[in-house]
Amino acid sequence: MYNSVYYNPLPEEFDLVYCHFPDRRRLPSVPLLEDLIPYNDPHYCMVLGLVEGNDDIIVVYGTSKIKSPKPCDFILEKKDLAGTGLIVDTKWSFTPSNIAILPYNKTYFSIKNSSLPTVGKFPESKKEDLLKIINHNNVQNILNDLYDSPYAMLPEKYWDLEKYKV
Repeated sequence: MYNSVYYNPLPEEFDLVYCHFPDRRRLPSVPLLEDLIPYNDPHYCMVLGLVEGNDDIIVVYGTSKIKSPKPCDFILEKKDLAGTGLIVDTKWSFTPSNIAILPYNKTYFSIKNSSLPTVGKFPESKKEDLLKIINHNNVQNILNDLYDSPYAMLPEKYWDLEKYKV
């Protein structure tokens, strides 16, 4: 199941990528991070950054399901989608369960219309608004937790399980 073939070159910060984000419903049953099971259906995720020294990238999960937006959500509307590769309004929720550090390989990323998983760029005109949401939701703290333990993306109810401590 695990495909260690990496894509090259790496994406850039705020690129939108076609990603098989880990199936968080199955996280509590996996003993090792390497056993995370990707969703069958890829979603549009946003690259938040690169992990220095390897080919891992930090992504936030995107969805077209936009009911009841919360303060941790950023919604990109249809009128702003030019150059993004998106075709409908898309929401990113900046919470621990929606952010992951993943290897940029064929297990977690797939191609759509090119030779790389990158489908487009987040619009420059909306970056200031996006950065406000990122800063307001302490995304740097979430990233620090992920660096300390990749299992930080587990729903909070599982955080105290001894077997997930790294």
